[in-house]
Amino acid sequence: MLEKDLISKIEKLRSIKPNRDWVALTKVRIFGQEDKPSLFKRLSSVLSVFPRLGLQYKLSFAIILLIGFLSGAVSFAKKSLPGDLFYSVKRMEERVRQVLLPADAKSQFQIQLANERLQELDKVAKLNQAERLAPALSEFEKTKVLAEQEFEKSINSKEKKEAVKMAKELIPSLIKMKKMEKQVFGSLGIEAKKDENISEKATAKILIDDLRSQILNVKDFNILKEGETNYEKGDYEAALQVIIEAYAK
Repeated sequence: MLEKDLISKIEKLRSIKPNRDWVALTKVRIFGQEDKPSLFKRLSSVLSVFPRLGLQYKLSFAIILLIGFLSGAVSFAKKSLPGDLFYSVKRMEERVRQVLLPADAKSQFQIQLANERLQELDKVAKLNQAERLAPALSEFEKTKVLAEQEFEKSINSKEKKEAVKMAKELIPSLIKMKKMEKQVFGSLGIEAKKDENISEKATAKILIDDLRSQILNVKDFNILKEGETNYEKGDYEAALQVIIEAYAK
């Protein structure tokens, strides 16, 4: 065979591209492992099963698959704790829900979130997961402050009658949260902060004034006096705990 003919045949061989399946199989034989396909490649392989579908239908199907994946991630994230991989997904989903809520429901929702953060902290403490303790504490403190700010904003934006109604509905949840906070912090050997809460002071005054304007029996009159005493001492939390008893009936 002439040298020119040999060179020509080699050039033709170079132009031939090997079969992709053969290349993948050869890699597995040589290296002992197979390359993991990306999410995009997996999605493409799924869509290739439907070769006759138009581009529009393929895109729609891809969107459905993506929504299904995200829904699964959100569902899984609901059980996550601070420090977990999917916890940021959980917080993002909560923020989206809060944005979609009407203004009157935001305060209740924020208090609910603060209680959930406290439950997460309690769970981390019981599981003795020291590495998650700092982020759990941080998440609770941030959410608690937001809950108090949202509550104060809601109370101040309403007329007296509506403010009293809202206070009667939400104060029990806040009191319950504070009691649990003391228990959880006590189990961790941490003293809960005793900073003055402006919303507690304003709310206690609203309820005390409202109670004064009503015709009271002897028991409720004594409750009012005890609440006033605690208010004058600057213990607004105790004043609220006492006053709310008169409304609980």
